[in-house]
Amino acid sequence: MPNLRTLSMWFDPELVDLFDLLSHAVHGTLPIEEREVFMLELSLDCYPELRELSLRGVGLQGPLPCILGNPFPFPNLTLLELRDSIDPDCNIVEFVEFLGQCRCLQYLTIVRFRPMDRDFDTVVSHDLLRPLPVVALAPTLRRLVLEDIDRYIARLLSAFTVPASTDIFLTKLVTTRDPNELRLAADLVEEGFLTALPDDTTRLPLVNLLTGVHFYLSHHSACLVADAGERSMSISIKVDRDCPLKLSPHIQGDIAELAAANEAILGLTLVNVGDPKFGSHDLGDILYSIPQMKTLSAFSVRPPQREGFRSFVDDVVETICQTDVNDQCTALEELNLNCLQPSDDEGLIATLETLLQRRRSQGMPLKRLRIELAGRGHNTDLSDEEQAAREIRYLETLRPLVDHVECAHRTLVDRHDLEASLLDTSTS
Repeated sequence: MPNLRTLSMWFDPELVDLFDLLSHAVHGTLPIEEREVFMLELSLDCYPELRELSLRGVGLQGPLPCILGNPFPFPNLTLLELRDSIDPDCNIVEFVEFLGQCRCLQYLTIVRFRPMDRDFDTVVSHDLLRPLPVVALAPTLRRLVLEDIDRYIARLLSAFTVPASTDIFLTKLVTTRDPNELRLAADLVEEGFLTALPDDTTRLPLVNLLTGVHFYLSHHSACLVADAGERSMSISIKVDRDCPLKLSPHIQGDIAELAAANEAILGLTLVNVGDPKFGSHDLGDILYSIPQMKTLSAFSVRPPQREGFRSFVDDVVETICQTDVNDQCTALEELNLNCLQPSDDEGLIATLETLLQRRRSQGMPLKRLRIELAGRGHNTDLSDEEQAAREIRYLETLRPLVDHVECAHRTLVDRHDLEASLLDTSTS
């Protein structure tokens, strides 16, 4: 097929269980019929014009073209998508070298696709694993997507020099079904996002060019979006459907690490689903880590489900009111919040009034305040007249204390695609 430009081979992932294949491969019992049915041999002679290759549930059979002496295999390949398979014929070193020699790639997706990596598991020291060659991914690369357990993502990334112009999307899986995952799920659900990154991030320039960090936390999934001008890095955490544990990632360390490497981080967004995922001490540590922060956004997607829980937004505002945190956040100029339940209005208005008065008296007044009283994830049943009266209560009290204040029963603030990013990872 000398003129073939696009090749897609997808097998139903319900019929191809990657973790079952991995278990067979670890024990050397991969059935020969699975090798034959779900394998493709990449041949430059057969596909000289190939530009887009998408495989799901399909492994790569035989040596890769670069191993056969082709200096630039598939010179026209712009899209490579590999999902839900292993490659028993190709080791990870060959695979990394192959990717480094695809010099026209624009889109690279590796989702639960794992070349053979002798002795790899999550408790083996990096020093004991076969060293990976360091390759520069194509300067044309626009989008890099990796999904696997965090130690494997970090191992792959340690071999790549990724252009600063590349958007990065990482999804770390929390699973007990992977034979290479030897850690306890109870520990994994509490780990932060940055375990998916290698120890040395100098070849990921995007990590050190951040201007804003944005978190979305729910019981079963979580997402970090880090802005770097026109580019971004997204790290999501996805819990295996068989795992009964709830996510509670320790993000304080992540924020402190990112802030230490990026003095230009000026914005922080915290989106909480349901019961608050942070204690006041945790919030204090988070805010204390970013003294240069100018914009803070805090949103609840759903109110707390259990009685007696304060709203997440109330906790955030009260934390800012604490003397040590307030004194640290001297650069704060903009505050964006929401209040989902009218019964919480009185308490939030009073706390905001205290905060705004204190900052004015200290010579560091807020310049902008936006409050959403409905919007994405929750809407009230109030009539138009009741909504207008509710908005007026906020405006009459707070308008004299801040240069610009908005209050409405609609979305006022961009969520930085946090919810969209989370949805993307759940369907991959």
